[in-house]
Amino acid sequence: MKKPKWVKTKPKVVSSTGCSATKQSPPPHAMKKSILSVIALLLCIPACSSLVSTATVERCDYRTIQGLGGIAVGPLRLNKVGHMILPVMCNVSGTRKITCTPSNLQSAAVCRRPAVVVRDGAIHLTIRSSLVAEGYSASCPDVDLGRLKQGSYVVYYRDPDGTDHPAGIADTGNLGYSEG
Repeated sequence: MKKPKWVKTKPKVVSSTGCSATKQSPPPHAMKKSILSVIALLLCIPACSSLVSTATVERCDYRTIQGLGGIAVGPLRLNKVGHMILPVMCNVSGTRKITCTPSNLQSAAVCRRPAVVVRDGAIHLTIRSSLVAEGYSASCPDVDLGRLKQGSYVVYYRDPDGTDHPAGIADTGNLGYSEG
């Protein structure tokens, strides 16, 4: 049977050892290019992982947060520049009980800066997570609320769809705070 024209056979090469091979070694300049390509790729991995983790930041819904152990807020405190800081207790890995027993585990997740909106006597907070990235941990950072009017605020956990869930009360109280 005759082979079709599109089928090509590789030439058989006999090496100096007498063994037959179907492929020759690449020329030296091609090897140098390959090595340089591998080195460049290895150097890009840390930068690329940062880009990937930034691109995959997601807002977590309340049900997910409850499955990871829940969320709680602590009493407001004043920082050195006069901003109100809201302590947030939440761990997106699912390894710590905050308000409920975790039922999910996300070992490759880290908590990003929570999204926050302060409006009409309420603080709306949404936890944002991503894949592991340098400088972040599974424990969520406290939230800088800036300068708040003195008073009491209801804290809500806000789902990505806008649904609010009560999460606590934050009161400026007697922190030596002057509205500015």
